Amino acid sequence: MMFEVAMNENVVIDQALKDITEIRRAINAAKSSTAGAKNYSARGNIVIHFVALLLAAILLLFELAIIPSLTERLFATHFIEDFRFLAVYLIFAFLVATFFLFYLIVFYGAHNASEPVPKYLTRNFAYLGGISFISDLFIKFSAVSLVILAGRPDWVAALLFGLSVRICG
Repeated sequence: MMFEVAMNENVVIDQALKDITEIRRAINAAKSSTAGAKNYSARGNIVIHFVALLLAAILLLFELAIIPSLTERLFATHFIEDFRFLAVYLIFAFLVATFFLFYLIVFYGAHNASEPVPKYLTRNFAYLGGISFISDLFIKFSAVSLVILAGRPDWVAALLFGLSVRICG
């Protein structure tokens, strides 16, 4: 009888050790998969910020190197009506291209992390995944377009500043 109790205890202990080993294996697998995903999201954030910095530097270079500058061309929309529509179309094209580029970077990161894009977006890039980012861009684009089409390009900077303070504050 004593021998059977000892055997049962050994079986229970062996099963507990197997369970602990299996749990440890699952935890290690989960850690390695989330570490890879975090690595891809960190790279994605770095790439997005680098691309944004690069685009800002290109716009600054155009502003400084091209005569007449982009600002002077924007102010010319006050006098030349055809420039108004061209300015709105160029702003729209720039926003669409930038938006597409950012989502391409996110899609590439999701593909490398072997994760569906919506899940990857909501987990790593909440500001890109929500409708608020798209609606914020649309509101700002609409307001700037209306100001330009109204022939008051001098109000664009104040309008964007006001929208930024209102949305962020």
